[in-house]
Amino acid sequence: MSATLDIAVVGATGTLGRALLEVLGDSRFPVGKLYPLASERAAAEGDTVTFRRHDLSVGDAEGFDFAKVQLVLLAVPAALADGLAADATEAGAAVLDLSAAQRHNPALVLADLNGNGPAAGQRVVCPDGLSLALATLLDGLAPAGVEMADITALLPVSAHGRAAMDELAGQTTALFNLSETTTQVFDRRMAFNLLPASLAEHQRQHADISRLLGSPAVGISLNLATAPLFFGATLALTLRGSAVSLDAVRTVWAANTLIRLEDDAAALSPADAASRPDLTVAGLQQQGSQLCAWVAFDPVRWAALHALRLSARTLAALHQPA
Repeated sequence: MSATLDIAVVGATGTLGRALLEVLGDSRFPVGKLYPLASERAAAEGDTVTFRRHDLSVGDAEGFDFAKVQLVLLAVPAALADGLAADATEAGAAVLDLSAAQRHNPALVLADLNGNGPAAGQRVVCPDGLSLALATLLDGLAPAGVEMADITALLPVSAHGRAAMDELAGQTTALFNLSETTTQVFDRRMAFNLLPASLAEHQRQHADISRLLGSPAVGISLNLATAPLFFGATLALTLRGSAVSLDAVRTVWAANTLIRLEDDAAALSPADAASRPDLTVAGLQQQGSQLCAWVAFDPVRWAALHALRLSARTLAALHQPA
């Protein structure tokens, strides 16, 4: 019999939790039993999720016996993550934490692009989708003459969770009906608008990227804004360096199976990128001592796909011969 893992997806009714269920369900990952878990309220209301064409009832994460599973995928708000992670590791489960609770804690392992998944009884922290995408794009570019990367990122509301998506939908409907809009997640109207990130958000994101990349050979300048898109992000990317080489950069990216190159920027679509397993880089061109390109991907899906890769490494490690 082939090796399988029994898995709990905690936060299964949220945006990231649903993305985890989708990529896990679409893959050939050998899942034994799957337990979708969420808040007591979601469980009490009888919420269900779909996994590999089966409707599964959502259980209460607080009362769950984590000894039933070997792997826990934790996709909950930061305030809830530490307690649930402690319960799971004490029960002997491997925990992959996709929350932001401990991303800056040097005592915990941060799972980079080539990192291992968690071992039994261990908590490993997963970087956010934007940091993972930038690490993928910048990996190996220093030998191609790249010294600095200037990035403007237009992020979807799904990066802020399910409540943000509901708010955008409600505001859009209200505006079409000539009604007043309400705001709760964002401090200003999101529909038909563009909201630059605060200084604190820029600092948090830069800290996340810096920890993931360590001491990068390529410097990073980052500007963030949230766009009125449900899914799919767009990056305007400029690579600078006194000896930057278009051919060398193209060669590096062409060798990376996680990157898809398109010559024409008109082929770029954040909506299409939301369902793809790779980063789409389009319209790469040289302008003097700099290169310019557009990039499309979905940060929520990208984090979920990284979690799937790490889960496969956990599976392999747990079933290694003694």
